[in-house]
Amino acid sequence: MARILIIDDNEQHRRLIKRMLKFAGHDTIEAKDGREGIEMNAVFQPDIVITDIFMPETDGIEIIRALRNATCCVPILAISGGATRSRGPDFLTMARKFGATITLTKPFSVHDFVKTVEELLRHASLDMPVGAQRCIGEAVV
Repeated sequence: MARILIIDDNEQHRRLIKRMLKFAGHDTIEAKDGREGIEMNAVFQPDIVITDIFMPETDGIEIIRALRNATCCVPILAISGGATRSRGPDFLTMARKFGATITLTKPFSVHDFVKTVEELLRHASLDMPVGAQRCIGEAVV
């Protein structure tokens, strides 16, 4: 069982994610915005963080940057329905560049979501986030 921080300004999305994670046997902590999420990360030190990209005030990219400045090793799953566009920036790709471990485009299936979370948790237990980054102490290589 893992402790997972969900950061999303949409209450329905938070509830749905919480339900999927509870069904998979995990505990969740919810934050309704980025500022609250950053504070909750420091207090609760979750095993992974799931953040939406588009939120008012503090968006997902800012959250990812703040969490990476606080600790390099917490795996971060960035999710968004509007982050990839045929024109303009691809915000999920940007999220990866700023330190998200992995990204998912909404809508996603329960199976894909739970599989991604389990993969993040496996890598977190090895202290090896999915992707190119590996944490060693405070250094990211």
